[in-house]
Amino acid sequence: MEPDSSGTWTEFVFSDIYQRKSQEEGDEQVFYYRYRLQMEKKYNNHKFKIIYHRSLFSAEQLSEEDDYLKYSQNQESLLISDQYVYHNDQYSLLLNLTKKLGGGLGFRKNNPNNYWALSSSWNCSFSEINYDVQKNGGQIPFEWYTLANVGNFCNATQSLELKANFILPKATPGDYNNKIRGIYLAAAYQRKMTNKLNMGISTSYAAQNADLRFKNEQYGKLDHVETYLFDGCLTIFPTANICLTGGGKWLSTHCGDDSYIDIWPFSFMDVFLDSRIRLKKADILIVRPFLSLTWQKKYYLGSFEANININIEYDHIFSNQEIVIKERYYTLFPFFFDYKTSEYDFSKEIDGYVIIPVGINFSWKKLELHAEIQQGLPIKWNEIKFDYNNDANGKIKNQITGGTQFKIRLTTLFW
Repeated sequence: MEPDSSGTWTEFVFSDIYQRKSQEEGDEQVFYYRYRLQMEKKYNNHKFKIIYHRSLFSAEQLSEEDDYLKYSQNQESLLISDQYVYHNDQYSLLLNLTKKLGGGLGFRKNNPNNYWALSSSWNCSFSEINYDVQKNGGQIPFEWYTLANVGNFCNATQSLELKANFILPKATPGDYNNKIRGIYLAAAYQRKMTNKLNMGISTSYAAQNADLRFKNEQYGKLDHVETYLFDGCLTIFPTANICLTGGGKWLSTHCGDDSYIDIWPFSFMDVFLDSRIRLKKADILIVRPFLSLTWQKKYYLGSFEANININIEYDHIFSNQEIVIKERYYTLFPFFFDYKTSEYDFSKEIDGYVIIPVGINFSWKKLELHAEIQQGLPIKWNEIKFDYNNDANGKIKNQITGGTQFKIRLTTLFW
């Protein structure tokens, strides 16, 4: 938790999402990390904060022919915040001092039995694709603005949060002009039914479009990709140390039939082949009922406090997928061409997912340390085994690992 009074708060999170090593198809890796350092000081009716944040999401693929493709999103910000209390109401101002300027405004109205709050912020995000395909390499940059608006209402028994985010295009220097637009709408409601029963529901909708150009010529297009998400759960506290949560998640995606990407930004061969890949259909429906059991226990020794939290969750996956990709190629250059159609269905890859997080808190005087490790395990019930196989010489031909997340947080109160 963040300190309620003046102090520091720092957190580091690393997630090894996915790794695959294959002698036949090459290597793949997806990982994420973030670091946050926050210092704050109270002075009269003001609460000043200085926040440094850095995060990186990376997904890369290396083929056996040494072709290389990597997507990365690197974010860094240095924020200064002032929260001012006037007649029990709170006003906030946020400024980003890095070259990717941003900021925000907020207001919170405190009433005797509840509060409501509104906030709005904006920032600039950047990502890029690095590639080296058929000995032709380069970078493709993407930049966009995000305008985030949040509304909250909360009292002793229930809370409601509404979000409306907008993605707006930003010009990038150089030959590329990749325009990304999108909208994200979300609502989340939680209610304390009794002292031993809580419920929560949430829903969201997202839509994205993209116009991708190189030297003012369109090489790619994202045609109205939509995502719908709904989830709900009930949490029961049968004892002081145990809670049981059950619920379900519903996810649906759809896209227009005019999404495509030309191969020519990646290969000079397009001068002769004019290859174009079209995403004709991406209809995905996933239903994930889940059940979670949590055990926690506090231990005290003088001023020293330890809180241990162990959880196990199982998500079963019901999925229906229709992914259709067409690739255009010339049969007689430059007059006649045809399409090769490929269909994909990953719904039978796994049946479920087990998530096992273990966390521990240590508190001593003005210090608090939180450490957590989480492991996710995909399950295919009719073939419970590690997903790797060996060749005749005993070397691993295909190995998949990942699903591990590590988090550590340190809070210090010193003013």
